[in-house]
Amino acid sequence: MNSIYSYAFDNCISLVDVQLPNSLTEIGEFAFSICEKLNQIVIPGSVTAIRRYAFYNDKALEKVYCNASTPPSLGSYVFDGVSASLQIYVPMESVQSYKTSWQTYAVKIVGKLSDDTPVGYTVSLNSSLNGTNSQYGWVK
Repeated sequence: MNSIYSYAFDNCISLVDVQLPNSLTEIGEFAFSICEKLNQIVIPGSVTAIRRYAFYNDKALEKVYCNASTPPSLGSYVFDGVSASLQIYVPMESVQSYKTSWQTYAVKIVGKLSDDTPVGYTVSLNSSLNGTNSQYGWVK
Protein backbone atom coordinates (compact mmCIF):
# COMPACT_ATOMS: atom_id res chain seq x y z
CA MET A 1 0.00 0.00 0.00
CA ASN A 2 1.42 3.38 -0.95
CA SER A 3 -1.55 5.68 -0.43
CA ILE A 4 -4.37 6.11 2.05
CA TYR A 5 -7.22 7.45 -0.03
CA SER A 6 -9.29 10.49 0.77
CA TYR A 7 -11.97 9.89 3.43
CA ALA A 8 -10.64 6.34 4.08
CA PHE A 9 -11.14 6.55 7.88
CA ASP A 10 -13.14 9.78 8.02
CA ASN A 11 -15.45 9.87 11.06
CA CYS A 12 -14.21 6.49 12.30
CA ILE A 13 -15.04 7.22 15.94
CA SER A 14 -13.78 3.83 17.20
CA LEU A 15 -10.30 4.04 15.65
CA VAL A 16 -7.80 4.05 18.52
CA ASP A 17 -4.56 2.83 16.95
CA VAL A 18 -3.27 2.52 13.41
CA GLN A 19 0.08 1.34 12.10
CA LEU A 20 1.00 2.77 8.74
CA PRO A 21 3.23 0.71 6.43
CA ASN A 22 6.74 1.85 5.52
CA SER A 23 5.72 1.78 1.86
CA LEU A 24 3.20 4.60 2.37
CA THR A 25 3.91 7.78 0.38
CA GLU A 26 0.66 9.77 0.70
CA ILE A 27 -2.10 10.41 3.22
CA GLY A 28 -5.21 11.66 1.42
CA GLU A 29 -7.67 14.46 2.18
CA PHE A 30 -9.81 13.86 5.30
CA ALA A 31 -8.18 10.40 5.57
CA PHE A 32 -8.31 10.36 9.40
CA SER A 33 -10.54 13.35 10.13
CA ILE A 34 -12.93 13.19 13.08
CA CYS A 35 -11.34 10.06 14.54
CA GLU A 36 -12.35 10.93 18.10
CA LYS A 37 -10.19 8.35 19.90
CA LEU A 38 -6.99 8.47 17.85
CA ASN A 39 -4.42 9.95 20.23
CA GLN A 40 -1.12 9.32 18.44
CA ILE A 41 0.19 8.26 15.08
CA VAL A 42 3.56 7.43 13.56
CA ILE A 43 3.98 8.70 10.01
CA PRO A 44 6.63 6.64 8.19
CA GLY A 45 9.68 8.30 6.66
CA SER A 46 8.45 7.28 3.20
CA VAL A 47 5.50 9.73 3.30
CA THR A 48 6.02 12.69 0.98
CA ALA A 49 2.53 14.26 1.10
CA ILE A 50 -0.14 14.79 3.73
CA ARG A 51 -3.24 16.25 2.08
CA ARG A 52 -5.59 18.87 3.50
CA TYR A 53 -7.73 18.06 6.52
CA ALA A 54 -5.99 14.65 6.92
CA PHE A 55 -6.25 14.71 10.75
CA TYR A 56 -8.80 17.49 11.07
CA ASN A 57 -10.85 17.56 14.28
CA ASP A 58 -9.13 14.54 15.86
CA LYS A 59 -9.76 15.95 19.33
CA ALA A 60 -7.68 13.31 21.18
CA LEU A 61 -4.62 13.55 18.88
CA GLU A 62 -1.70 14.57 21.11
CA LYS A 63 1.38 12.98 19.51
CA VAL A 64 2.44 12.79 15.89
CA TYR A 65 5.76 11.13 15.11
CA CYS A 66 6.88 12.11 11.63
CA ASN A 67 9.93 10.05 10.63
CA ALA A 68 10.76 11.69 7.28
CA SER A 69 14.01 13.66 7.21
CA THR A 70 12.53 15.91 4.53
CA PRO A 71 9.19 17.38 5.61
CA PRO A 72 6.31 15.98 3.58
CA SER A 73 4.24 18.55 1.71
CA LEU A 74 1.41 19.58 4.00
CA GLY A 75 -2.06 20.57 2.90
CA SER A 76 -4.15 23.13 4.73
CA TYR A 77 -5.91 22.49 8.05
CA VAL A 78 -4.20 19.10 8.52
CA PHE A 79 -4.00 19.33 12.32
CA ASP A 80 -6.71 21.92 13.01
CA GLY A 81 -9.18 20.99 15.73
CA VAL A 82 -6.87 18.46 17.42
CA SER A 83 -5.84 18.44 21.09
CA ALA A 84 -4.36 21.73 22.31
CA SER A 85 -1.43 19.73 23.70
CA LEU A 86 -0.46 18.33 20.28
CA GLN A 87 3.28 17.73 19.83
CA ILE A 88 4.77 16.85 16.44
CA TYR A 89 8.00 14.88 16.87
CA VAL A 90 10.43 15.05 13.95
CA PRO A 91 14.07 13.99 13.39
CA MET A 92 16.41 16.25 15.36
CA GLU A 93 18.38 17.32 12.29
CA SER A 94 15.15 18.33 10.51
CA VAL A 95 13.46 20.52 13.15
CA GLN A 96 14.20 23.81 11.38
CA SER A 97 13.12 22.41 7.99
CA TYR A 98 9.80 21.30 9.46
CA LYS A 99 9.26 24.63 11.21
CA THR A 100 9.90 26.45 7.94
CA SER A 101 7.74 24.12 5.82
CA TRP A 102 4.95 23.63 8.36
CA GLN A 103 4.79 27.21 9.66
CA THR A 104 1.21 26.93 10.88
CA TYR A 105 2.26 24.25 13.37
CA ALA A 106 5.85 25.42 14.07
CA VAL A 107 5.29 25.86 17.82
CA LYS A 108 4.15 22.23 18.06
CA ILE A 109 7.29 20.77 16.43
CA VAL A 110 9.79 19.03 18.71
CA GLY A 111 13.06 17.24 17.85
CA LYS A 112 13.57 13.57 18.68
CA LEU A 113 16.69 11.45 18.95
CA SER A 114 15.34 8.34 17.20
CA ASP A 115 12.10 7.09 15.65
CA ASP A 116 10.48 6.90 19.08
CA THR A 117 12.44 9.17 21.38
CA PRO A 118 11.48 12.83 21.74
CA VAL A 119 14.25 15.17 22.88
CA GLY A 120 13.76 16.60 26.36
CA TYR A 121 11.18 14.03 27.35
CA THR A 122 11.61 13.05 30.97
CA VAL A 123 9.92 10.51 33.15
CA SER A 124 9.76 10.49 36.91
CA LEU A 125 10.99 7.19 38.33
CA ASN A 126 10.73 6.05 41.91
CA SER A 127 14.24 4.89 42.71
CA SER A 128 14.33 1.54 44.50
CA LEU A 129 17.78 2.42 45.87
CA ASN A 130 16.96 5.53 47.85
CA GLY A 131 13.19 5.93 47.65
CA THR A 132 13.38 9.38 46.00
CA ASN A 133 12.00 10.56 42.70
CA SER A 134 14.58 11.28 40.03
CA GLN A 135 14.35 12.78 36.57
CA TYR A 136 15.94 10.85 33.73
CA GLY A 137 16.12 11.90 30.09
CA TRP A 138 14.66 9.35 27.71
CA VAL A 139 17.62 8.25 25.58
CA LYS A 140 18.08 4.90 23.85
